[in-house]
Amino acid sequence: MGPREAAPLGDLMKIAMMSALSLLLMEFVRVPLLPTAPFLTYDFSEVPALILAFTLGPAAGLAVVVIKNLLFLLLNLAPWELIGIPVNTLAGIALVGIASSVGNLRRQPHLENTQVWRGLLWGSGAMVLLMLPLNVLVYWLMSKFFSAMVPFDLGAYLVAMILPFNIIKSLTTSLVVGLLWRRLAWNLRGQAPLAAGAAGG
Repeated sequence: MGPREAAPLGDLMKIAMMSALSLLLMEFVRVPLLPTAPFLTYDFSEVPALILAFTLGPAAGLAVVVIKNLLFLLLNLAPWELIGIPVNTLAGIALVGIASSVGNLRRQPHLENTQVWRGLLWGSGAMVLLMLPLNVLVYWLMSKFFSAMVPFDLGAYLVAMILPFNIIKSLTTSLVVGLLWRRLAWNLRGQAPLAAGAAGG
């Protein structure tokens, strides 16, 4: 097998590995962030997707988001998840896709910390804004099909629950990725870590 064949195969293995890690985090690590909305739980499943996206490119990170959500849906098939998982997928696509695309604008072999943080800021903002109109649809669907699970009005749902939850979620994920990505990226590339002086801002 030549280097051209080995590289795509290696990338596919990394996508599979990070998808499995994301699934485990989504399945077993769920933290309620708001006492007023315990049904909104945070997990770290976008962290592996973002780290891979900053390492191999946006497509790899987006693949992790889609794969882990499909697997989660298969393992937790419930009627309300047919609403929640597609919305969760769109949130992950917004965060991972925009963050890694902005971070990779210069198309450098190795990203600088400032590029990553800039991308994370843009991705977080995009996800928070996208979730507001999407959750209007979620609220309508849940009210129509699962009315017993929606004991609050739309305004309270969006302003007191969805907005603060997604702000905290995106900032927490960004902080973890910003602190970890360089330490893990070199291992995913199969290279030695960059020297501190060459690491960038």
